[in-house]
Amino acid sequence: MAGIPKKAKRRAPSTGGQGLGSIVATNLRLARQRRGLSQEKLAELVDIHRNYVGMVEREVHSPTVSMLGRLCRALEIDPQSLFKPRT
Repeated sequence: MAGIPKKAKRRAPSTGGQGLGSIVATNLRLARQRRGLSQEKLAELVDIHRNYVGMVEREVHSPTVSMLGRLCRALEIDPQSLFKPRT
């Protein structure tokens, strides 16, 4: 139709060449280490199997949104912080 402007395409924010899973895994590991927690202790706080935390940090498993929320509460961090690429 003439006279109706086309919608501009939105681009996803750049992740600096890293995939989102890699960014989340790295940020989760860094947050856990900053709190001085082992993978086993974090798993205990979240009530999950101790191997699961390591599998998420190595990108073997992709956590659900619900699980990310539980991990963030245990780490006392804002869930948005897991999605910010590190420079």
